Amino acid sequence: MAYVRPPIVRGLTLKGVQSIKVQFCPFQERVRATRQFLCYIGNENMRRTNPKCRLETKVLNDNSEPTVDMTFDDGSRLLFKCRNLTRTEILKRFAAEIKEKYPDAYEEACL
Repeated sequence: MAYVRPPIVRGLTLKGVQSIKVQFCPFQERVRATRQFLCYIGNENMRRTNPKCRLETKVLNDNSEPTVDMTFDDGSRLLFKCRNLTRTEILKRFAAEIKEKYPDAYEEACL
């Protein structure tokens, strides 16, 4: 059976994203959503949408809160503190930001 991406992920693109920094402590209880988000963003198909986007992963051992920090081409940043977020909430907010900043790229990714 083939893997079908959730509808939220179908419209996502990394166009306009300069860098993504994902940071988490694997020993913390509520890190699953951050790791799942990293899997979606690190996927080969997703990475092809913007090969210039830097993906930095920092695995810590200090029981710190998981975070996702995105920098866009226009210099703006989007920071998620993921301790109490689900992967769907992270993906929806990221998709909304991409749709707002780069509507043409978002529509192209949905096709």
